[in-house]
Amino acid sequence: MDPKVLQPVDEAVRAAAKRLLREARHGALALLRVEDQAPSVARVGLSTDLGGGPVFPMSTLSGRVQAMAKDARISMLIGEPGRGDPLAHPRITLHGTAQQMKNEDRARVRARYLAKHPKAKLYIDFGDRVTLLQEGRVFASGSPSKVLQDEVLSAVYGCKIRVNRPPEDDKPFVLPHAACAS
Repeated sequence: MDPKVLQPVDEAVRAAAKRLLREARHGALALLRVEDQAPSVARVGLSTDLGGGPVFPMSTLSGRVQAMAKDARISMLIGEPGRGDPLAHPRITLHGTAQQMKNEDRARVRARYLAKHPKAKLYIDFGDRVTLLQEGRVFASGSPSKVLQDEVLSAVYGCKIRVNRPPEDDKPFVLPHAACAS
């Protein structure tokens, strides 16, 4: 890149970058897909932690958690285009390494995120994993599509169970039809 194009970074520029990140409600997260290492971009909700770093909730159902586990390098474009030329509006691209939040930080970070995104209460605590117990012991654990299988549920409950999958999203659901005979 031509060094003449770059502007010097001073305290005013740093403050503007911090303000842009702090005020952002979403960002474009870029990472590499697990299956083929192709670049992938997704819009994610965004908040900041106490130190000003970006925080965004992730679900293992999206595949992004698996991608970051394989290669934690990410970049994120932050900035809201307004009227006119989108390149004339403030924006910043962050480059870094994704880190999973520590358990002791979870409640504080969750509260900060929900303060900025109150409607996220509808989905922020959705589970990505299902653990199925049989006689007090773990029989199966994993994603809903892995655990909620006809043969797995039939073995645990001792009767034939059919897991349904709507054609539009292939997410499993179980609808009881009749009680199992004891």
